[in-house]
Amino acid sequence: MQPSFFSFNRVLVMDSLYFSAVGLCALVDNHAGQPVSYRVSTFSALKTQLQISIAAKERVLVITELVSGSEPLCEGLQFLDNVKAGLEAGHFKVVVCTALSDPFLLSAVIDRGPNVIVHRDEPLDVLIRLIYFTKNKQSITSLSPLILNKVERVRGIRITQRELEWLVIQTEKMGLTETARRMGIHYKTAATYRRKISKHLNIHIREMDSLLAKL
Repeated sequence: MQPSFFSFNRVLVMDSLYFSAVGLCALVDNHAGQPVSYRVSTFSALKTQLQISIAAKERVLVITELVSGSEPLCEGLQFLDNVKAGLEAGHFKVVVCTALSDPFLLSAVIDRGPNVIVHRDEPLDVLIRLIYFTKNKQSITSLSPLILNKVERVRGIRITQRELEWLVIQTEKMGLTETARRMGIHYKTAATYRRKISKHLNIHIREMDSLLAKL
């Protein structure tokens, strides 16, 4: 019998690290009291399996990273965009488990409305506790302590959609010239985006470049 707090009979896990994915599956199976997990390795597979589970009228929880072994952050954000309507309709729940540290990128994830965002560096009991909160019918996204601490840095600060696009591309380790080509803009425009974001964060450009290199 499932513990009273665990209200799902299917949990889809997408994690680029094999042993991390296996560990998450074991964790949710243990708390569910029976095998409920299903591991996938790409967003396309996750979307397909989600459609199958919904068609089978399963109570579905998705636990996903924002990148896969072959897909960059933009694909993860696109996945959240694609499932937003289903999320808002309450057809399933989504928990994002991410290593992102940039507050603007995290704010972009929050704007897409997953039920929970938890940082990978936090203890597993934080993840379990936040899964419990997915039972709530409110549409507010629950944030883990580390995530909340990071986004507090940019509360009230807004960046343009193009500046955010530049920032997302930086997670793919592209230089300014390559980024500008990808965005269809001049090199100097890409440099302006970088300068404005560093100003918003109140850090030197070199420090920001170092942080971006670790994304």
